[in-house]
Parts: sequence; C-alpha cells; structure tokens
Amino acid sequence: MRKLIAIRKAAKGLGIGCAAALLSTVAWAVPPYNYTLPPVDHVAVPLIDCTPFGMNFYVLRDYTQNEYGRIHYDQDGNWVEAKGFYFETNGRIYNSSDPSKELLAEELNGAGVHTHFMVRYDENQVPQIMKMSGVIFHVVLPGYGALSVNAGKAKLVLVNGVWTVIEVTPHAPYPSVEGAYAICSFLQ
Repeated sequence: MRKLIAIRKAAKGLGIGCAAALLSTVAWAVPPYNYTLPPVDHVAVPLIDCTPFGMNFYVLRDYTQNEYGRIHYDQDGNWVEAKGFYFETNGRIYNSSDPSKELLAEELNGAGVHTHFMVRYDENQVPQIMKMSGVIFHVVLPGYGALSVNAGKAKLVLVNGVWTVIEVTPHAPYPSVEGAYAICSFLQ
C-alpha cells in the first residue's frame, strides 16, 4: 500500500505516462485465501488422570474441532503466514470407567477452546512459529464454580516436527490440582 501511495505521489509530478511505467514494475503478492476446514470429531481424548487421587479412572473428553482462517502468500505464491480461529463444539467430559457419568458442554458453561492463532512459514513453506491467544480450556463445574482456566497467549516453535511451547502467559494454570480433584470427584 505504501508503494502505491508513493507511486501516486510520483505520478502527480511525472505525468500519466511515467506513472503507468512505475505501476507496471510493482510486484504484487498473491491475494490471500480464506478457508474453512470441515469439522473433525475427537473421541476419548485424555484430560485428567484421577489415579493420584485414589480413583481408578481418567477423565476423557469428546469434542468437535472447528477452524477457519486466511492464508497469506508472497509474490511467488509461497505460504508466508496463516491466521485464523480455532474453536470446539459438542464437548463433553466423562468418566472412562463409567461413561454415563458425564458433563455436557452446556452444563460446563462453555468448556472448550476458543483461540486465535497465527503461523509463520519459512522460504520452504515449512511452519516455523505459532502464536495463540484466547481461552485454552475453561470448566465451570456445577456446585463448585470455575475450576480450571487457561487463558492468555502462547508461542510455539517447531522442533524436530513437534510444536514446542517456548513462552506462555496464562491467567491461571491448567489443570490446577484442586480443579483436577474436583472434576474427578464430581465424575466418580
């Protein structure tokens, strides 16, 4: 945009013919691409190990993963950056030994993930760094209140093919021991 403004200013002093020549030399990036991924269901994802509290089960969770965003390219059409929003729906947490002992998303008062993200790519189009901000996980347990919240920002880098957290600024840690115990007790 700055180049275009500079060209317009130059055009006033140089005349229309020179301005057309200047415009033809500007290298434009490939326009961004908006995307929406199909929802993906996740089943029996481990959330909390209740065995340290003398209970012989795990708290598992089911949810549907949703994502949409925009991919930005350089002038050669290579991926430079992706920005988007990741969120979960249809969530529930439950006892691995007795799945009838459960809490659904509406009972958990919006449990799940609601996160903005940004991924930057290197010249080989390999993701290098990811930044996330938002609610990582939130549980409001009936009769207990808010137990486990992790909200804030995280910065990750790709190390040997694995996203590794290098910086996190949570408002509260997840899971807290008290919150994990309360959830385990509730689902026992």
